[in-house]
Amino acid sequence: MNDESGAGLRIEHTTDKTQALPDAEFVVGKLPSGIAALCRMQIGVQELVVEAAVKGDRKIALQALLADPVIPSFDAADKILGELLALEADYLPQFK
Repeated sequence: MNDESGAGLRIEHTTDKTQALPDAEFVVGKLPSGIAALCRMQIGVQELVVEAAVKGDRKIALQALLADPVIPSFDAADKILGELLALEADYLPQFK
């Protein structure tokens, strides 16, 4: 990817006119600027998610949700996070 994050772009498979090629290996090369910007934004979100999980920090987890463009509001992010932490409490003991 054309940034300094060290992130990679995972592609599960490719297709041609006749079949899916799940084990195909190829190089994507430099991404168009708009796509690279979207990838950088998602990399930032994922870095916040990892930091929140490692530290067990609800505020950082909330920041990760708020940084994601599919989350429409603070209230929605807060509700989603509360529900997620309640449902996954056994797997996320660091948030207790």
